[in-house]
Amino acid sequence: MKTLGKTKLYPAAALAVLIVLIAAALFPVSSAAFAAAPLNAEIIEQNGRIFLQWNAVDGADSYEIEAVSEYGSASRQTADASPTEIEDLFTLGGEYSVTVTAFSDGEALAADTAVYGYVVTLSSPADLRYSDGALRWTAVPGATGYSVTVNGIPLGSTAADETEFDLSGILAVTGEYTAAVTTLGDGVFNLDSPAAELSFAFSAPPLSPYDIALGKSGESYIASWPPMTDESPEGYVYKVETDGETLFCGITEENHADVTAYVAEDGVYVLSVACVRDGIRGAFFSRSFTVTGGEIVL
Repeated sequence: MKTLGKTKLYPAAALAVLIVLIAAALFPVSSAAFAAAPLNAEIIEQNGRIFLQWNAVDGADSYEIEAVSEYGSASRQTADASPTEIEDLFTLGGEYSVTVTAFSDGEALAADTAVYGYVVTLSSPADLRYSDGALRWTAVPGATGYSVTVNGIPLGSTAADETEFDLSGILAVTGEYTAAVTTLGDGVFNLDSPAAELSFAFSAPPLSPYDIALGKSGESYIASWPPMTDESPEGYVYKVETDGETLFCGITEENHADVTAYVAEDGVYVLSVACVRDGIRGAFFSRSFTVTGGEIVL
């Protein structure tokens, strides 16, 4: 008759078994963790709408969908079943990783991810306006820049963070103009916007005198310049400067002015004059003079 021998456990094997038993007691594994993953997460487009669909998971009572853009932004929504509309998860155009996670009583079971390229046409610049010689507008998210045309003529473009375009030195003739500003995209996921248009009136500044002189009449110093009758000026703005400091700035209806109070001492002076018409001042014409011992040197 055979006697059954006792099972012999070697110390190393016994230790391994003990570790497994302890781990099982401390960290019990839910049977839900072995549920089937939602397979074939897929994004589909139907009638201009965007849906995410996936295979259901046994035991799941809800699903969370998260879209992470290539820019790092993330947005989420919940769903009870597949398919579900997800367009609200997308903002800017770009590539998104869209992950659906199955939950049971708040415990994540499994997840699957689909990649989607979201293409948008960018918004036109808002609040387009003309003031102080420049076009201005409100920034558009996703813009890489803005292109500007006036009366159909391309004038150039700005960088993404520049929302104004200087027209001074470009417009020269009084009249009505139509400006158009287009938001520029990356040409891949963010497409150029329709142009925003603005009609505005431009009044060209008057031409200024092309010369200015400083002379003496007795003990007085007189600044004078050619009358700009063709510009129908309301007057002339003139100023006296020295060493970058403005000593005087005033307006006169005449084409001359007494500046004795400002140039009587020896020194170097800059005299400037500009026409004013319809409340608009033209560019200053300037010339420097040196006064030494009561004499004027150009």
